[in-house]
Amino acid sequence: MIVIPCANACCGCMNNRHNAAHYLMRALGSRVSGIKWSLHFGEGLLFWRGAGDSLTLIWPLTTYNNTGSAVKAAVALCNASAEEVVLVHDDLDLALGKWKFVPAAAQGGVAGNNGVRSTIDALGTKSFNRLKIGVGALDDSTHRKRRRAPKGSCTWFSVVWNLMKPFSSTEQHVLTDTVVELAADHLFAMSDQMTR
Repeated sequence: MIVIPCANACCGCMNNRHNAAHYLMRALGSRVSGIKWSLHFGEGLLFWRGAGDSLTLIWPLTTYNNTGSAVKAAVALCNASAEEVVLVHDDLDLALGKWKFVPAAAQGGVAGNNGVRSTIDALGTKSFNRLKIGVGALDDSTHRKRRRAPKGSCTWFSVVWNLMKPFSSTEQHVLTDTVVELAADHLFAMSDQMTR
């Protein structure tokens, strides 16, 4: 199983909502036994690969919207299929403190997420696993409007602003103490089943 986050690689972005996947990746990295990190260059991109006994973690050094290039390079490097990928990303439609695993067979959509769109374009398929981390903090009416909001509109800017805001310390505790631990447990259980 290959776990890859949709996230921006810049240091100043690490703790914002759009980079919620980093919280899970850090937790996984600390729990994978025998992990060895190495730097790779593929498809014109640099990325970190952490290979452990049960999981391979890929930490792309790309922008969020270009995640697909790193996913494609990682799949080639690991000689894997798209179905072995777990793409971790934030989701505005899930409340903070919630997470959702969507199996490859479900062939989920984009839902306005450019990192997911990039991955579908790069792999040429929707058949990869997704682990969505809830970052929703907008009220329901704004959620409904954002689906139809043209780029550059006030609603669009409010969504972008919300995604780029850093988590408060309370929100960080919600992520690290509940979401990240439960999601990590789920991925380890899946990985154990796959290696049997």
